[in-house]
Amino acid sequence: MIREATKKFSRRGEFVIYGVTGSQKVLTLAAAYATNPRPTIILVSGREKISEWRDDLAEFLPDVEVVELPELDLIDVQASTIGVERSAKRLEVLARLLRGEKFIVLASATAAVKKDFSRKDFLKFQLRVEVGQRLTLEKFLARLNEFGYERADEIDAIGKFSVHGGIVDIFPINEPQPYRVDFFGDEIDSIRAIDFETLRSTKKLQAVTILPIKRFGEASE
Repeated sequence: MIREATKKFSRRGEFVIYGVTGSQKVLTLAAAYATNPRPTIILVSGREKISEWRDDLAEFLPDVEVVELPELDLIDVQASTIGVERSAKRLEVLARLLRGEKFIVLASATAAVKKDFSRKDFLKFQLRVEVGQRLTLEKFLARLNEFGYERADEIDAIGKFSVHGGIVDIFPINEPQPYRVDFFGDEIDSIRAIDFETLRSTKKLQAVTILPIKRFGEASE
């Protein structure tokens, strides 16, 4: 059974294996993944099973990263910082899968059926800004509004941005820290990572990618 699963796991596409129960499921998956590491999603019946799978996988694959695909409630996302952070984590996981990173994702049925973005949408609607890029401040701010980011006096949470002259501080939902984008006329002069607590710049960057908070179909509302 394990040999058959390992062989099929090395091929592209989906496959189904019957007749395994309990710890055999984890052992079979772990053996297949160890032989051919690749982006892997495991669907479980409910969130209560996720911790069980995480613990079992940690035993068989101690060096492999295992993450959970968060469930998403659109009302919660629009109403709370916690919801925005959950949306950020979900988008981060989906973006990593799109990039083909080798890790394991555990998803409940509720999280899996939530409609997100197609591969085409991810590539189309992400906003990448680079030093030296010709882009007006007005267009940049308009894009952030379309993406669902909230303008504030200071960036005190993920999903917010602030504007001071030609400088825009933004905390992208797909990044672990905020960034400072400095405009000189209609050109991006510099991009810096900034410390969330002090809002002081820490290092220079050449580019940063920003993902939307809103679903793409809602971006123009």
